[in-house]
Amino acid sequence: MNKQLVDTLIEHARRGADNAYLPPNDVAEGASLLCDNNVIISACNIEDGTSSQVVIYKAASDGHLKFTYLCLWSESVIPYPIGADLDLIAKFSPDIKIIVANQDTYFVHKLHELLPIRRIND
Repeated sequence: MNKQLVDTLIEHARRGADNAYLPPNDVAEGASLLCDNNVIISACNIEDGTSSQVVIYKAASDGHLKFTYLCLWSESVIPYPIGADLDLIAKFSPDIKIIVANQDTYFVHKLHELLPIRRIND
């Protein structure tokens, strides 16, 4: 994994968090999404919409439907995506890598490492 790419995605996500629209006492999160054509889309959480959802919908509405990296950033917490977001991400890009970061550290995961075990219907 390219450290410069990680740093770029974290910076885009951090700047996205500046636009978060939240009720008082909620945590601002930013997200960046690297599309398969190397376009980076940034977004933030808005009310009940998570930053993961907002950035994916924003990218999809612009015609970007395949992604290689998703980066989630929050200042003080490590912002792991919730189950519904993981399911949404899997619909678009099952091989995506997910970076979760705060101002102090980051971790990189493959999507399947974060997904709950699914029942497979025969």
